[in-house]
Amino acid sequence: MIAGILFAVVSGVVPASLPSPARIAWVGGTDVVACQVADRRWSCETEGVLSQGLVVIAGENRIAYAQPQSADPLFAIASWGRLVVAPDAVRVTAWKPDRSSWRSHVKKLTPAKDDQTTIVPIAAGQFWIVGADATSDNDAFVVLESDTFARTRISVSRLRSGDVATPEYVTPVVATTLFGRVQSTAGNDIADTDVELFEPLVEDARRSADELTNTELVRVAITRTAEDGSFQFDRLGLGPYVLTVTDESRGRTAVPVLAPSAPITVLLRPPPRLTGRVLRRQLPVVNARVHLVPEPGTLITAADPRDLATRDVSTDMNGRFAFPLPPVSKGELQISAADSAIARVPVPSVNGDGDLDIGDIALPDPRQIAVRLFDGDGCVVSATGPTGRLGVATVTEKSAVDIVHWLEIPEPGQWMLSASCGTRPAAVEPELLTVSDGAGPLTVDAHVTSRRD
Repeated sequence: MIAGILFAVVSGVVPASLPSPARIAWVGGTDVVACQVADRRWSCETEGVLSQGLVVIAGENRIAYAQPQSADPLFAIASWGRLVVAPDAVRVTAWKPDRSSWRSHVKKLTPAKDDQTTIVPIAAGQFWIVGADATSDNDAFVVLESDTFARTRISVSRLRSGDVATPEYVTPVVATTLFGRVQSTAGNDIADTDVELFEPLVEDARRSADELTNTELVRVAITRTAEDGSFQFDRLGLGPYVLTVTDESRGRTAVPVLAPSAPITVLLRPPPRLTGRVLRRQLPVVNARVHLVPEPGTLITAADPRDLATRDVSTDMNGRFAFPLPPVSKGELQISAADSAIARVPVPSVNGDGDLDIGDIALPDPRQIAVRLFDGDGCVVSATGPTGRLGVATVTEKSAVDIVHWLEIPEPGQWMLSASCGTRPAAVEPELLTVSDGAGPLTVDAHVTSRRD
């Protein structure tokens, strides 16, 4: 007796939104499938049951794909798609570098979820990676992770350039653990500080160690050191990587790791410090905040914004402070007293290590401003400034008597006036108030010109 052969056939209509359907492919699964497309209809046939896989129809710069297990499969339209085949029990996620729209020179990038890339599980270790937009980020990537082999990254541009019918096979790499310790140049362990691990955004085996630290990098992981200064990163591949350690008061550095095999010791050199004393009317100012305001152009063009970051300090009982400088310190020190009085001093250039004493800094009293606000019954006046500078502040009136609203402006410059009338904001004329150095109150006549809903 000859057993009959059972054929399974699925078919349907090509989606109207797919222009010029040219060919069809069965993607994924283990079934041997023959498919065809003609006259805007498609069909697939196989021996047995169509249990897993996708029907993919390629058209003019677009594709349509569906899981045809149902009688009337619903197709999705996309720009591109590719099957990734990896070992079982793998996790796949889609990412892109998080780029700033106004800091285009940043080279140390953090990953962000990529909502332009969709991951469709098909079978164990098989994933259909599909992109909604042909103009999506060329530096986007997918990450494959498991508990048994090294983390693997595949660029979206590589997947997008391949044919929909040709899978991308991932060969597992034995995972490596990077062990390390952070110490000061004096040999002391540095606990509880940030350690970040980066890898090149674009692979290039020809890069030297110095070139590696200056290329575009994307963060793989972040951790903090233990009490003995130790840290570790698990499930790493062959490398290379760049290790960065950032401690705003104890030092920072970037170390190339060409292969994460041997343990590594990272030495931090203490940063140079600016020391000085804050006085008001020849008396020490206690608990004044000392803060670095970066120069705007330097902030915009910085390759790593953290190179401009440092921790704030406060003055002691004698009005003195010791302020740690970041690697890039162009800008000014902003000194703020508890009553909001502010002084600014340019940051001098510092060569080498150690401390530089910048002497005494005189902190002026806030300037008293009397705003006579007409047509402003029930309004509260505020000022924001100084405009055109970083490190702005908003101050609200200290008191009001009839139409006179008293403000204490902490530093000279142009300040933008505004008002809040009940629960609604209001526009004030004049909008800008120029405050100069000087003593004594300044009187300004103003009007409420409109009350916004």
